[in-house]
Amino acid sequence: MYINAIRTRLSDNLDIGAGIEFSRKIGDKVGQGEILGYIYTNDDTRIQRGVQMMLESFEMSEKSIKTKSRIVELIG
Repeated sequence: MYINAIRTRLSDNLDIGAGIEFSRKIGDKVGQGEILGYIYTNDDTRIQRGVQMMLESFEMSEKSIKTKSRIVELIG
């Protein structure tokens, strides 16, 4: 929303070049200075808020965490 990648109202303009690409998954080990993801937008005034929101979406820990499988059920 902050980088115009989604609409909050039908009348909002949508930036089809905007989006977020995460470079890490839950449970990945990350070192200082490593890239967590990329933000794409055609409106430079929106980048800072997008970066702030992206960083707030991460939770860092010294402990390893166990992740759950993304596979819910095997059929067949």
